[in-house]
Amino acid sequence: MTAAATTRSDAGPGIGLTFRPNPDNGEIAFLGYAGDPRQENYVAGPMELPLIGSDAPNKVEGYSAVLLGYRLPGDRPEEELGYRRQWLSFRREPGEAETYVFENEHVRVIKTFRADADALTVELAVTAGSLGLEAAELAISAPINNYYCPWRYDQRYLYGHLHYEHVHPGGAHGYQLVESLSGNEPLLYCIPLGDTRFEHVSRFPGTIDLERPGIPNHSWPGSSVLFLHAEGYLDANGFKPLLPGLAASGIRLGPGETAVRRLRLGFVERRSDVAEVLVNSGKIDAYAVPAMTGPIDAEFRIVARGRGKLSLLDANKLEAVSERESADGRVWRFKFREPGEQLVRIAGDGAAEPAALLFRVTAPLPELFERRADFIVDYQVLHDESSVLNGAILLYSLGDFEAFKGEGLYAKEDSLWGNGSYEGGITDGMFAAEKNALYPNRGQIAKLERYIVDYVRRYLQNPDNDEVQWWLFRFDTTRSYNYMHVANLYYSMYRIARQYGMTEAYTAEQYLDFAYRTLMKMFDASRPMDLITGLMGGQQIFDLLNSLRDEEKVEMYYNLLIRVRRHADELFRGDVPYGSECPYDNTGYECIAFYADYFKEEDCLSAIGKAMQAVRGEQPVWWWQGSDIRWWDAGTDFAEVCHHYTSPLNSSALLMLVRQGVVQPDPTLLSLIYGGLLGSTAKIHGDGRASMSYCWEQESPNFGDHVCTGDVGLSLYGTLLGLQAFAYASPRHGELGYLGQLTRQPSGAGLRFAPLAGADRRVSWHFEDEHGKVERGDAYCSSGAIGEIVFGGEKGGLRIAIRGSGNNDEEATTGEGVYSGELRLVLPVKPIGATVNGTAVRIRPVAEQTYAVDYPTVLSGGQECRIDIAMPRASSKAEGGNK
Repeated sequence: MTAAATTRSDAGPGIGLTFRPNPDNGEIAFLGYAGDPRQENYVAGPMELPLIGSDAPNKVEGYSAVLLGYRLPGDRPEEELGYRRQWLSFRREPGEAETYVFENEHVRVIKTFRADADALTVELAVTAGSLGLEAAELAISAPINNYYCPWRYDQRYLYGHLHYEHVHPGGAHGYQLVESLSGNEPLLYCIPLGDTRFEHVSRFPGTIDLERPGIPNHSWPGSSVLFLHAEGYLDANGFKPLLPGLAASGIRLGPGETAVRRLRLGFVERRSDVAEVLVNSGKIDAYAVPAMTGPIDAEFRIVARGRGKLSLLDANKLEAVSERESADGRVWRFKFREPGEQLVRIAGDGAAEPAALLFRVTAPLPELFERRADFIVDYQVLHDESSVLNGAILLYSLGDFEAFKGEGLYAKEDSLWGNGSYEGGITDGMFAAEKNALYPNRGQIAKLERYIVDYVRRYLQNPDNDEVQWWLFRFDTTRSYNYMHVANLYYSMYRIARQYGMTEAYTAEQYLDFAYRTLMKMFDASRPMDLITGLMGGQQIFDLLNSLRDEEKVEMYYNLLIRVRRHADELFRGDVPYGSECPYDNTGYECIAFYADYFKEEDCLSAIGKAMQAVRGEQPVWWWQGSDIRWWDAGTDFAEVCHHYTSPLNSSALLMLVRQGVVQPDPTLLSLIYGGLLGSTAKIHGDGRASMSYCWEQESPNFGDHVCTGDVGLSLYGTLLGLQAFAYASPRHGELGYLGQLTRQPSGAGLRFAPLAGADRRVSWHFEDEHGKVERGDAYCSSGAIGEIVFGGEKGGLRIAIRGSGNNDEEATTGEGVYSGELRLVLPVKPIGATVNGTAVRIRPVAEQTYAVDYPTVLSGGQECRIDIAMPRASSKAEGGNK
């Protein structure tokens, strides 16, 4: 049937829907939005997922199939035989178009579908028999159209027609959200109504197993079961509620008593409309700034909306709490007292229960990065003269992973993970090198050079022909991703040598040459299929080109540029260039975005920006918020792996699109980006070890922080590539700082932004005025740190304070008064002058809308260098900053 009734739900900005049940069993066979010319099914029926209605061991029940588990009075909870649990077989009620009934001697369940013009309500009425009962489990199967296998060779169809699932077991405030891979189509939502709750979510049994009959690898993230009552399920399995403070429950019914549970499904045009649906349905919508993960020294904000008055619970965990009302809702500013997982709840008048936000708060960023780099060079390097892997950075595991058993270094030459190539080992070296390019440590740099001499240029890469070996599949040398890792390692070492002069094994020129030759060999040797996809960390290709230009390596520059252009021709020639070596993957997004930006592929820029947003969740839970959907590489099964390496890499690309004006930011989008950027830092542990991912599924052996470092180095490397502070201001949202504090000057003239330590090398800003005019810009310092930026002020322009980093190794590399630092500015209007500590200096153009000023390196952490940038008066605004 098509929902064409004249009555409308009160949920908000919905659009019409088309709904067809299966008349044989009462499952939803089709659900799409009205007017869709392609008639795309958002949920999965047998056509979209062959496991539905099959006899396979990993079979799946259709959408809205009901699971009921109950006990009768007198049954003992500890006796398994006394617990009755089954998927219900419904029959259509004669004379009732959309009513289906299950009945036995103990219970009667009636399922009814009611369609409004813009929503579908599913009602479950559970009536106890003559004995009464305790329903400890009530759940629905909720498969969506996310079986990607048939479309490996037609990525354009895959992105245009299939879907992601973002699910939030937030009790009364929970939801399931179904969104197209492209991010172009309307979104399907499913929410609980009244006293119905989403208490728990799990994957359908068998759908995340490593061996899934009939399901090829990497092609399906599994299917969800949404628990409306989860007490029996959690108790039987020894599980805890996913969100602390949201207890699971059951239904206690006397003889003949009935309990009714309701769900609403509908479509909205865009993600921002989902918040309206939640609020209009009596729920609380909330997001956090900068994200659901962040360092202990950061200021956080929660912005929440609801129908009634809202109040913040758990304030005892917070300090410096302030609150105000804004156009977006109630806003609380605060800092956390302690690191770790922190639950903050928001109560609302008329809300069924408080909304729960689960944060993971970390140590300060510089401490985290230093701790992690120390662990890599001190505990992840193999020292065994009898091993061919001697000198390699290897995986460190606290438990069984792949062929490794026990605890320690995983050293195994003929394995995917145990030899230091692939994404394990080498990417930890990449992170440690990039960290030292930003914050140098002589001891770490010396050990990284030893690693390069003993392993990278002796065993991993052939220095005679530049081939990089994949220590698997007979030492294959055609996997492009391996070359990219090695080139990025060299490029970070080049910057260490050029900026600080701290390398001894090779000079800056040699490291730059190594990086160049490795990329040239990559383009020669790579498998053809690799060159129609993106490369993890591929954005650095363009920084390397810039360095070749700056070093006047003319022939090398053009040689590499020609190869990059050929790669771009393949990328943008035909199919959607989002794939990889897998049937589905999101590892290529970041590289594709930077290629599209460099070569001005505007259609692709817009498309990839939407795709990168669609793949990540907004749930107010640290492991989901900002995390790309991913379900492989963790080893034991296909449970979801949260904050895997694509999340920070793709966040760095999204930030680039924001800086370029391709994607217009708002506070929720910036929080989504920073959730992905900072999620990797939540996986660094107190001793410096780190986990490759986090798994929320208690049914999986991977539950919790992964035991192995795995490819966490690529994750943290992506964080460093994108890490920066961001200042945002608009009349609607006020002044917001992401990893920094943005405040209005006491005089009312201009804004002041102070970035947080660890995110203070680069600052971007986006300011809007009441007329919709936007002013954005970017500042990057090559040494020291940006202490603050004052926008506008009484004289207009910018005042930027560069402070000493406090890093003794960095500050010991140059003498006082030596011009070794560079401030780069991206500004929409050409500046008219600059001074350093009051002395006029040249401000030079280096690229379109990009300008540079040299400054002296500061000798101590307590000193500052003040840089004033004069702007044309028309581009400054006395009230509200640089606009």
